[in-house]
Amino acid sequence: VAGEEVQGLGLQVNEKKPGVIAVTKVLGGSWADNADLQPGDQIVKINNEEATMDNVGEYLMQRPLSFVVKPFKPIKKIKAPREDKRACREVVADVGVWKLGVHFSGMPPGQLEVSEAPVAGSWGETVGLQMGDLVLKAND
Repeated sequence: VAGEEVQGLGLQVNEKKPGVIAVTKVLGGSWADNADLQPGDQIVKINNEEATMDNVGEYLMQRPLSFVVKPFKPIKKIKAPREDKRACREVVADVGVWKLGVHFSGMPPGQLEVSEAPVAGSWGETVGLQMGDLVLKAND
C-alpha cells in the first residue's frame, strides 16, 4: 500500500494487450522497487477495482493506493529436433519482449508447432525459430 507520504511510485505501466496492464519500468530505490514490483508484472486491481487503461492514470495518483499484482514469469520455449537433427534447446523471451513474432498451431491436438516462418526482425527470428519447430515445454 502506498500511503499519503508517497509522492511518486517510480513505475511506468502500459497496456500489454487489451485488458492487460503491465509494469514496463521500475525506478531503482522507488516505492515500486521497495514493493518488489518488476517489469512484466500485471496489475490486476487498483484500490479493489479492476485495472484498465481508462482508470489507471487516475488511480495511480490516489493515496492510499493498493495493488493486486500477478507476478511476471518469463516465457520459455524448448524446441524439439527437426528432420535436420538440430538438438533440443531452450529459448527465453525475456521481460523486454512483448511480441514473439511467431505463429503457433495446436494441430494435431497436444502438439504445439511453429506454423509459419517468424516475422522478419522479430524475437522468433533472432533466436532461430523455424516453421515446423515443436514446443516441448512452456513457462517451466
